[in-house]
Amino acid sequence: MEKEALALRLKSEKIMKKAQTMKFTIDEIVFSVSEITGVSVKQLKSKSRKREYVVPRQFAMYKIKKAFNSMTWKSISGIFNRHHTTAIYAFHEVESKLSVNDEYIKFLFDSYKNLHN
Repeated sequence: MEKEALALRLKSEKIMKKAQTMKFTIDEIVFSVSEITGVSVKQLKSKSRKREYVVPRQFAMYKIKKAFNSMTWKSISGIFNRHHTTAIYAFHEVESKLSVNDEYIKFLFDSYKNLHN
């Protein structure tokens, strides 16, 4: 099991590096997260604080910041009708999950794989 987790982590890192060189639109990223999580774009952009919407929303903010590094936190948070500190928190929350949670890495891997197909 540990060997599989390591292989998945390495594969995920390779895909993330490749994805950084590819260009996506913000709408493609939001739609990709919506498709993978089953949370509609409307729900991702809603004011709801339900965990089932918050985690995918955080992930979408993270992916947008990774794809558009020069984009401001205020711009990213505006896509989701949130305060800029929410986008900053979301980014750091996802980064911390990626460093310790193999299930989250699998989620990331699947989402990037889906975006590239």
